[in-house]
Amino acid sequence: MYISFIGEGTMKFLVQKHQDKAIKEVVMIILTFFNIVCSTRANHVFTSAQRHILNCVSTIIHQHFTTDHTILLSVPSAEVVVAQPSIEISSFEADNEDLVELSLRSINEKCLWSLQISRPGVKMFENDLQVSDGRHNYIIYTWTDEEIGDVLTNVISEVEEMKTKALLNPHERFLVVILGTGNQSPSQAALSVLKELWSNYMILDVLILVCDITCQKFDSYEFPVTSTGGNKLLLYTWFPYHQSGEEVILLNTWDMKKHGNLFRDLDLFPNKIPNKINSRPLRVTTLDLEPFVELEETYTNENNEKMYKFKGPEIELLYVIMEHLNISLYYLPPPSNDMKYTDQLIVSIERVALGEADIAIGSLPLLLEAVSYVDFTTSYFITGDRWYVPCPRPLPRLKRIAGIFHETTWSMMVIVYLLVVIVTWGSAKLVSRKESYRYRSISRCFLNICSVFLGVPVPVLPRSSLTRSCFFSFVCYSLAMSTVFQTFLTSILVDPGLSDQIRSFDEILHSGIEFGYVKDSHLYYFPSGSELYGDEEVEKHGQNCSDYKECLSRVIIKGDYATLRSEIYADYFVAKTMPKRVKPLCSLDSRFKNYLVNIYVQKDNPLLNSFNKIISQALESGFADKAISDFNVVWRYGTPNNATGFDIEDTEDMYFVFAIEHLTPAFYILIFGYASSFVIFVGELVYWLGVGKLQNIILYHRKG
Repeated sequence: MYISFIGEGTMKFLVQKHQDKAIKEVVMIILTFFNIVCSTRANHVFTSAQRHILNCVSTIIHQHFTTDHTILLSVPSAEVVVAQPSIEISSFEADNEDLVELSLRSINEKCLWSLQISRPGVKMFENDLQVSDGRHNYIIYTWTDEEIGDVLTNVISEVEEMKTKALLNPHERFLVVILGTGNQSPSQAALSVLKELWSNYMILDVLILVCDITCQKFDSYEFPVTSTGGNKLLLYTWFPYHQSGEEVILLNTWDMKKHGNLFRDLDLFPNKIPNKINSRPLRVTTLDLEPFVELEETYTNENNEKMYKFKGPEIELLYVIMEHLNISLYYLPPPSNDMKYTDQLIVSIERVALGEADIAIGSLPLLLEAVSYVDFTTSYFITGDRWYVPCPRPLPRLKRIAGIFHETTWSMMVIVYLLVVIVTWGSAKLVSRKESYRYRSISRCFLNICSVFLGVPVPVLPRSSLTRSCFFSFVCYSLAMSTVFQTFLTSILVDPGLSDQIRSFDEILHSGIEFGYVKDSHLYYFPSGSELYGDEEVEKHGQNCSDYKECLSRVIIKGDYATLRSEIYADYFVAKTMPKRVKPLCSLDSRFKNYLVNIYVQKDNPLLNSFNKIISQALESGFADKAISDFNVVWRYGTPNNATGFDIEDTEDMYFVFAIEHLTPAFYILIFGYASSFVIFVGELVYWLGVGKLQNIILYHRKG
């Protein structure tokens, strides 16, 4: 490019140097002619068509590009002598690159935007990369490839270069300026670029600027003849989620008369995601993993394809999202249940990352390792893994009764009892004449003192003062001890108390009980370098327990096991197997690991914001919680009574609640005693009335 400028100071210097009038006139003529030639040369480089393109680009930038976003300008590849850390590109080959340079200068002179340049084959300096904050507005200049003859080759190379340099943000605005369409019509060239950016890079907000001309040559002084009979620049875009589908839309035109202007005053970057979306069915990959997602049925459609139907609270939420956006679903075959959970999780995320599926769902936790390959929605459920331990059980009543008094107290009671027996018997011996024979016998004295201790009346009270004082002292002692004993006894019969619950992971390690978890997920629970407490102990002593039903059953039924499980599956297991049991499963107070459940979508999917908006509304309205609660009710009450045989509380004889019916045996014994006494009385009466009278008659006859 050749642009020259002769300053006014230079002309005065030359004029003052030549004072001669004739020479002065000659010099002035020469200088004036030289400026005219240079100016003509500059006007020859940039035709009116080119200037209108620059004006149109400048208008779009000022009206639709925000100043807080960096403008990233991309140009096709060319042989470059050296990469300069500035906005000037060297070694341009032709008029197209002259136009790009002038566009750069125009943007830079406004000083409103930060400016970066991307070009295939040109390395960026570190300071250029540090300036980027990920917020860009993009201008892509492109023209036809000399060998292939279309614009896609250059566009692909430019976008791939931005992607490689981590400068590509598909959610921002893109202006693609096509300076030559080759053998394609403007609409065909625009459609091919739109499809390429959409299908391979998920770029939706694109505006195509292209000349509506039959002869795209910029080295002519005159306007070329347009294909529509006018001099225009065409602005194309498309709306793939509207009824128009993947059809190119002429959004606006630039009239190339005089200074030029846009034909219509409208937004060139309108919202392209409507409330009701018109698109193909979304491909969904999910895990057939109860309880949140379960395979309900399979069937064959009219095309003889195997179709899948799932159910679960997450599926209900997904249906709400799709119904709101007017999108249908197509379920892909789920990963095999023979695979490990971690492998199923990886397969589902890989399907989305590779473009085989649009979304993945099924109690999928947010994994930081997957963020680089896929995007994720707002989390709609927060859960985690807990250590589930045996619940506190009622203590044996006999053990609790024996524990009313300390061992030393029981020993002292026995010693006191024996001493009282000896002292009472000894005092009765000293005054043998006055004391009853019931206290002078050691065996009968033992029984009398035992009666006092048990609160039973004795047949005869002591007579001597010494024996009475000893007897009365023991009565007071027995009354005090029995009162305390009976008070605690009544409480223990009603509620014997519970054993101590394990409340920390340290207590699990020191309790001596066995514990297990899914060993395939050890690195998930204890990441490398995490140095979490218990890492070595768990890996060394922990058992592999992959079947959560078996592990949780052992925790509940046997009470000699602890397991690390997800809250979701623990609640589901209890609801399905023992719905009538009251809190049969206990856990440590805090979660061992928290995780967020969300939906994974393809990277840079433009529908992500729509998904998040609906999920946020579902969370605020309580729909998400209600969906989970409703399924919990279905799980609990949809299970037959005692379907598994575990839905019965522990009814061992030593664990009962003290009630009136427990006194029934005492009344039975009393009635039996009364009946026995009556029978004996009748027998004695019969004996004395019958046998006794007969014996008297026999004795009378013998004497006679």
